[in-house]
Amino acid sequence: MYHKLKQNDKNIYKLILIKIVWRWGFVYECIPEVMTFKECQNILKVGKNTLLDLIHTEQIQAFKIGNRWKIPKQSVIEFIQYR
Repeated sequence: MYHKLKQNDKNIYKLILIKIVWRWGFVYECIPEVMTFKECQNILKVGKNTLLDLIHTEQIQAFKIGNRWKIPKQSVIEFIQYR
């Protein structure tokens, strides 16, 4: 079924899967190794300004490629665990 979905539907499906898996405790396996800004927002359930504050205060490590933020999975895991 997954391979028959359109790209936008696949992204929505992935986000739903992450939310379901998060509740069951297997979330780390479903998160991509390097997330986009939006993916990180959705996982942490925070707004744009909050995530930017976390990045600028170095609570979450991130880097830019061009004008796009990329956030490593390990950085988010460490933030959640040691918060």
